[in-house]
Amino acid sequence: MRLPEGVMIDGRSGQVTPTTGRYTKRLSELTGIFQDVSALEKLVKEQNDPLVYEVLEYRKEGSDIFFGTTIVEPDKSMESIS
Repeated sequence: MRLPEGVMIDGRSGQVTPTTGRYTKRLSELTGIFQDVSALEKLVKEQNDPLVYEVLEYRKEGSDIFFGTTIVEPDKSMESIS
């Protein structure tokens, strides 16, 4: 039998407590998503490969199911490559 878990998600920060996993994605890791590859490469170089988003997750031990929050960093300069 599985019992309910006590997990809190802060609506302002996106913080998951407890957090069992975390990862980030930088702009250079999103190659293949944007149509204008040269604009993407230019932004990566000019902005020192900025952080695009972070995922905070909770996974119950012994389970393949997890949930979490994604925190997207604001950046208007990426509009030119979408």
